[in-house]
Amino acid sequence: MARVAIFNQKGGVGKTTTTLNLSAALSRRGNTPLSIDLDPQAHLSAITGTTVANSDHSISAFSMLQKPLADLVKPGLGGWPVIPAHLELSKERFGDELCETRISESVSVAESPASNMDVFAHAPGGRGAKDYDALLDELMAGGFLP
Repeated sequence: MARVAIFNQKGGVGKTTTTLNLSAALSRRGNTPLSIDLDPQAHLSAITGTTVANSDHSISAFSMLQKPLADLVKPGLGGWPVIPAHLELSKERFGDELCETRISESVSVAESPASNMDVFAHAPGGRGAKDYDALLDELMAGGFLP
């Protein structure tokens, strides 16, 4: 089983959008992704129509994942993909660990979560859908996903 964690302490960097669209790209190729929404705002859960009974569950789940997440970001684990939000800072810090694929800033990517859809449902022929397909191709080629 492959695992990918999309996380950042800063808000508004595209974590939910990337999780939504990468999961949709996997699903379109016959996989069954499991996305775990640890954000107290539960935006991903709202987009996908999942009912959140108690926000304390997100906090408990996060505290259980702190060690695995810390292990994930330790250098020397055989590589892990970094999907940059701020390209120049990311190049300095992560170098070769940085994904080559860039997700274009596009209307379809910005609008899809607000419409409670992934980018493939919202604008299947748009630049955003093509970018997320390319990201999935890169992650698969790099051995991060089957």
